Amino acid sequence: MLRRHTESAHSDERRYECTVCHTMFKSSANRTRHQRVAHESRVGPEHKMCDYCGKAFKTKKMLADHINTHTGARPFVCALCGADFGHRSALYLHGRYKHKIPKKNTRVTVKKVKVKTEEVDGGS
Repeated sequence: MLRRHTESAHSDERRYECTVCHTMFKSSANRTRHQRVAHESRVGPEHKMCDYCGKAFKTKKMLADHINTHTGARPFVCALCGADFGHRSALYLHGRYKHKIPKKNTRVTVKKVKVKTEEVDGGS
């Protein structure tokens, strides 16, 4: 159980692929949740409905972001420049386009370079 948690929570490896859109996930549970929400159009219970306008949402996070449009709250702040946004997705897109932060599912490959060391002669 601990091994499974360590692999999924503390690793960047994504081994579980959505059969519909081919997005990769760290755990099968995350993939299953994604497939239900993104591809099966499941809208959950009443606790995911906006009290202001009655619109239903697939997740609590989506509902919370939507409520910001009614209240004017802008809780998502860019750590690089301080710009604030009412939606998580707006902050994400701001980072991608303004600060050139790569996509979430894109892996940045770091090429390891072997550094040559010069031997220093001890004065002989």
